[in-house]
Amino acid sequence: MVKLTGFPRKFRKTDCDKLAVWTRSWGKTREQFSAVWRTASLKEVPIDMLPGSLAPLKVVVVDDDPMIRMVVGRCLTHFGATATLCENAVSGIQAIQQIRPQVVLADLIMPEEDGFYLLRKIKAFEDTHNWRTGIVVITGVRDPELEQELEQAGVTYLPKPFTPRKLFDAVRQAMQSFSLREKELESLPNAV
Repeated sequence: MVKLTGFPRKFRKTDCDKLAVWTRSWGKTREQFSAVWRTASLKEVPIDMLPGSLAPLKVVVVDDDPMIRMVVGRCLTHFGATATLCENAVSGIQAIQQIRPQVVLADLIMPEEDGFYLLRKIKAFEDTHNWRTGIVVITGVRDPELEQELEQAGVTYLPKPFTPRKLFDAVRQAMQSFSLREKELESLPNAV
């Protein structure tokens, strides 16, 4: 068993295998995802979603699916954020260490090192560098228990497929939890 630092649930190899089986049906979900983004209308955009409304936010997007990286990156750029796109957890952690973004969007199921590996690496980097980021987990897995555990750990959960509005809201929520954690650190007597 692997205990995820900062996450209460213990994940066994069978849990990861089960998640991998769910992702094999991603072809159908991917078509649904594309359809959601094609039909999402930005004609009546709420004022908070206007172009540039996320400027000067720095975001790192880590997803093995090039279509999702491209669509999410374009959407974030439209909202004014600077998006760095990474295809795997290893390149994601390198980008996070260099850029130190305010928000990280990470897929859970990726080949080689998965999103849980990335979350552990982010947590370790945060702890050793006295730095914090907001995290959004984007995944095709719909697991209420996982969602609850991630939220308890201060991570925003965004299931695929999602609309630009849901992406925007998740990024804003992650920014708020990032701000709250920074305020908590400032209130500590020995915080830098």
